[in-house]
Amino acid sequence: MEAMKLGLLFLWAFVAIFATTLKAHMADFDEVWQKRAEEARKNAIEAYQPNPENVTDHFNVEVHKWHKEKIRRQKPGAMQGYKPN
Repeated sequence: MEAMKLGLLFLWAFVAIFATTLKAHMADFDEVWQKRAEEARKNAIEAYQPNPENVTDHFNVEVHKWHKEKIRRQKPGAMQGYKPN
């Protein structure tokens, strides 16, 4: 009896989920989403860098600049650890 109830529960859950996906028309996109998808494709193609070493080098340079600026703005002695007397 319990197995039958559990089976019916799963059947109803499947029917409910399946019915909502049929109504959703997920394959049909409206114009707004089609334009956004095309814009995303264009941006991805423009942003693509074929040489990953150049990307990594540029990133590392920017991180070092940021770190130097952060160190420069700190108070003198801020990098030293706590030394109890």
